[in-house]
Amino acid sequence: MIKNYFKTAWRNILNNKVYSAINVFGLAIGMAVTLIIALWVYREYSYNSFLPNYKNVYQVRLNHNVEGNVVNMNTVSLPLADVLRKEIPEIKYVAETDWNDKHSLMNGETKLYLPGMRTASDFLKIFQYPLLKGDANTVLNDPYSIILTESAAKSLFGNDDIINKTIRYDNKYDLKVVGILKDLPVNSSLQFKYLIPFTFREQTTGWVKEARTQWGNNSFQLFVTLQPNVSYAQLEPKIRDIVKANSVMKKTEVMFHPLKDWELYSSFENGKVKRPIFSWIFSSINLHNKMFAKKH
Repeated sequence: MIKNYFKTAWRNILNNKVYSAINVFGLAIGMAVTLIIALWVYREYSYNSFLPNYKNVYQVRLNHNVEGNVVNMNTVSLPLADVLRKEIPEIKYVAETDWNDKHSLMNGETKLYLPGMRTASDFLKIFQYPLLKGDANTVLNDPYSIILTESAAKSLFGNDDIINKTIRYDNKYDLKVVGILKDLPVNSSLQFKYLIPFTFREQTTGWVKEARTQWGNNSFQLFVTLQPNVSYAQLEPKIRDIVKANSVMKKTEVMFHPLKDWELYSSFENGKVKRPIFSWIFSSINLHNKMFAKKH
């Protein structure tokens, strides 16, 4: 019986060559597009999943109400970091950072301009990137120290053991190498070649030190990890109005954006996450298929 089905199908194809070609071509295109979208979605979902606790990491963001239009921002103030750290026991770790900009690193005649971040001491407890050398609990304690990725270390020092060796930073400061990080995978949202303690910025840059008490100076990034068995839904009412309660910014609310959503849910509209683009693509394909089916 199955053999007869194949014979009948083959005759129909031969008798309706143009129509059959259109259907086969459409099916092939549909399958190819679906496969591409599926691979893209898989890639997006894989971001940061190599981190052991990635589902419990959040970026702190602000919703500013500007004449009825809510603008979402990923820049926050340092006093907010201090309140979260000291007054919200549901939060386990807090780490303020600056931005991933390029600076010069020198070892003898070797000079490189590499992207890096100045981060608080709990940064590697929040983002548990594999350390090849050094202790995550202590490597960010000394202000005048630096952690390099393995590729940056090799570019600057070759195959030498570089722990406790000195790097010239911006041709102005000497920093001691205290740790080596495994190179970050391509599916890491944060990409950098070195880390320096945030206390270095406070000790060497006057306006950063002054910003520790300035609620209106939203120039920094802030990341947190919640305590075990604490959900964001439980915590959200406690953190929403922190800026309102402590500053003149009465139209600003605090929100947390989970690391697992950074890639797929990265756009905001009126203070809320926008529907990811792939869902619109799937909807469009589904609508096209329905219209095509009605015509035929």
